[in-house]
Amino acid sequence: MVINHAGEIVYTSGRTGKYLELAPGHVNLGIAEMVREGLRFPLMSALRKAKETEEPVRAKNIKVKINSGHQRIDLTVKKFSKAPMRDATIVVFEELSDPAKAVQPGDQGKSDEPQKERIYALEQELLRIREEYRSAREELETSNEELRSTNEELQSSNEELQSSNEELESSREELHSLNEELNTVNDELKNKIQEPEDSYKAVTETLNSTQIAMVFLDKALCVTRFTQAGAALINLIDSDVGRPLKHLSDKLEYEGLSRKAEGVLNTLESFEDEVRTEDGHWYRMNIMIYRKADQIIEGVVLTFVNIDSQKNAQQEIEAMREKEVTSARRLAEHIVDTVRESLLVLDEQMRVITASRRFYKIFKTNPQQTEGKTLFELGDGQWDIPELRKLLEKTVKQHKTFEGYRVEHRFAGIGSKKMLLNARHLQEERKDQNKVLLAIEDVTDK
Repeated sequence: MVINHAGEIVYTSGRTGKYLELAPGHVNLGIAEMVREGLRFPLMSALRKAKETEEPVRAKNIKVKINSGHQRIDLTVKKFSKAPMRDATIVVFEELSDPAKAVQPGDQGKSDEPQKERIYALEQELLRIREEYRSAREELETSNEELRSTNEELQSSNEELQSSNEELESSREELHSLNEELNTVNDELKNKIQEPEDSYKAVTETLNSTQIAMVFLDKALCVTRFTQAGAALINLIDSDVGRPLKHLSDKLEYEGLSRKAEGVLNTLESFEDEVRTEDGHWYRMNIMIYRKADQIIEGVVLTFVNIDSQKNAQQEIEAMREKEVTSARRLAEHIVDTVRESLLVLDEQMRVITASRRFYKIFKTNPQQTEGKTLFELGDGQWDIPELRKLLEKTVKQHKTFEGYRVEHRFAGIGSKKMLLNARHLQEERKDQNKVLLAIEDVTDK
């Protein structure tokens, strides 16, 4: 099946119903809510790794609960690399029917260990969040009790004021004492009004001191409040409270900010991305749902955390790696040029990628006549030997080597040559980039 960047299923092929089922409630095509028991954690982990590494991720021997029992499968997750499916991901389920395909006991232990550590870490994090949630609920209940008490006091004060006004009509002598009581009640009310104002100021100052840019939006995506750092990024002033986000300008080199916020509000799924400002600073942007204490959705909150230091460190590391690769390549070229044997580097189709200077010198040729052509096309076809083809194919497919393969041929312009051929498979980081190193030793005079 194919899923989009939001984790929603957009296309399926084959009998995917064995591994998916609709969750109760409103129809939700999010893959995280539809996968069956046993598949959620490895699938979400593979999706996260595929997104981070841009490489195919494969998880083997996964036990999934299905209607008739359990099914073991291999799972493959791969992101599309070309438009228009660049943000989409393909998920492949391969059923295992042969027990031999199952993971060996030693391998199973190795794969279970990090998974157990991950589960333990998630359990600890869940316990912490539950404890914080429990504390917040207790504080909220306490605040509610205080508010109820305050309301009762206010009602009592109002009743006293009404009684005082009735008594005022009958007795001016009591007016002075009643006024004193009224002033006392007013002072208490001022203190209670001042307390939430002070709390709000304290929270605002705390958020501003974190230097984290935050912008709060209601369910209509209108600005409700923001921090000083958030005002600097979105160009906000106090009078912008209540204005829609799409009507505001910002300093970000990022399009569709309002659409992203609307998407989070509609799907209730957080969104994260790296954004760059017009003056060259980098931020990690998070768009999340925020709720009241009773879980009623208030809107969304946008947070921006500066990651200039991480970006600079990443650029320095990449620059160092590039220097190391360049230095290693130059060293390899110098080594190749000093070897007395003629060397050829071939790809899987036996095309010449590069050749040593010794090769060009001995066989009276040049890079234009050699590179990009197959070995069997060089010269007058002297290398087009069926047995040599078989040996080179084994070298590519089976990673085998051969040594001392003898070739005799009369070359135009250089005469008869006797040569010994040695070949070795070159291991690359990517498995689809197999190469062969072919060494040609001239033994004519030996």
